Amino acid sequence: MTIIRQLSLLDGSKLKKMIAFLGNDEAERFIKIIMNQSWSLIHRFLPLKFKFLPESYVLEEGKELHGVITITPEKGNPYKLSITRLMFEKNYYEVGKQLIDFTISKYGAKGADTFIVSIDDSYDELLKLFTSACGFRQCGSEILYRMPLKAHRINRDEKIIFRPFKNSDIPTVCEIYNNSVITHFKPSLLKHKNEFKDAFFSGLSNNYELKYLMEDISLKKILAYFAIKTFDNINYTVDITVQDGYEIDYSLIFGFINREIRRRKKDFTIFVKVKKYTKNTDRLEEYLNKKECTQIKNQVILVKDFYKLVKEPSKKAGLVMFNETNPTIRTNFKINN
Repeated sequence: MTIIRQLSLLDGSKLKKMIAFLGNDEAERFIKIIMNQSWSLIHRFLPLKFKFLPESYVLEEGKELHGVITITPEKGNPYKLSITRLMFEKNYYEVGKQLIDFTISKYGAKGADTFIVSIDDSYDELLKLFTSACGFRQCGSEILYRMPLKAHRINRDEKIIFRPFKNSDIPTVCEIYNNSVITHFKPSLLKHKNEFKDAFFSGLSNNYELKYLMEDISLKKILAYFAIKTFDNINYTVDITVQDGYEIDYSLIFGFINREIRRRKKDFTIFVKVKKYTKNTDRLEEYLNKKECTQIKNQVILVKDFYKLVKEPSKKAGLVMFNETNPTIRTNFKINN
């Protein structure tokens, strides 16, 4: 009998068997991450508007797991959900489809209105699963660059200051972001003010986000907003949004970022996210190329604002694994031959 159910704390050994090809150390890390996200029994029964943790579901047949999916609510907007993990046996795409359709139906019935997934553009079959079989549509893309740790300019312009983001800055920052989104991407990628709100008790743990503003005090104008995220205190991903109509010196921003991270960590790697659905993207890419940054990922953003059921034949063999992980890992899935 085949069932789809929420991941249980007792599923550790079954998961380990399913991902044995990863090797003991990597498999243990993966299991620890996914199990840590499944500890809260109370969270399962919360209404969607109060959910804030990732939730995972498994497809089980007999006593074996054949697929896992994780869905994560957007911070500040639980009605916008991201599929951050999908794992199933290679060519057994019907399992992947069942898991996707199940979560969309389940959360759609609770009031979710937008589902988002980012996938490496080289994985045609996985893209086809989401688009042709599950009704997602392409909505922009993001490129991830690795930045070498070279010297950047230290800010000596007294008109330009950097300061921490505050919740009182939310209306301005939200307006800056929404104005930066290219018009035909706006229906799906605009953000609510609550999506910029700082959570209580956020701090310097292994999974945290630092947010700053670049401000011209002579104009009394915020020129840019940028966030620095890390999941392991080693790899830091930078996401910059620039005020439409202004040209900025990116070397000042990265000089500040380098200094802030070095205050916390000696050895680290910086990655930069380039959002191809926003304005000023070309200027940022030009800067990164001049700095000999390396492009390591090109991800397609898929969005589903509605859903329908589509059946597709499949074949079982090997294993497919899509996982939102460390930026240093380029592949979205691995195959056990």
